[in-house]
Amino acid sequence: MDSCKTTPKVLNLTMLNLGSGYQPLPAPWINVDYKDGPGVHQIVDLNRPWPWENDSVDQIFSSHTIEHLDSVVHFMSECQRVMKKGAFLTIGCPYGWSDGAMADPFHTRPFFEGTFAAFQKGYSVKETLNPVSYTHLTLPTKRIV
Repeated sequence: MDSCKTTPKVLNLTMLNLGSGYQPLPAPWINVDYKDGPGVHQIVDLNRPWPWENDSVDQIFSSHTIEHLDSVVHFMSECQRVMKKGAFLTIGCPYGWSDGAMADPFHTRPFFEGTFAAFQKGYSVKETLNPVSYTHLTLPTKRIV
């Protein structure tokens, strides 16, 4: 079930914070989660088809969400579908060999530097915080190879 509250629209940009949880981002971000909470604008089950139009999103940020979803392929395919050409996708998730990745029973799979290589030529990994336990992935465009 999708639910939509008033969503911010600044400079005609659509910026999605997928899996915002209790850490919503300020406008112009549209905070999306599977359940209602403070700062959540839209309730969306990311395991199902997404409600956004094709080629309608300028930027997607998702931190500590993808490792909880049923299908990485579905998530990445939906990102490709909704993102405009030249849009940015940033994904933060626990590093595959870290305690944070392996100990949580709600994580569906581990992620490593090469996990996203199948989805994007020329992807870059920017390790932040503790490079052994936390990785950010930034994809420069929506194109999935």
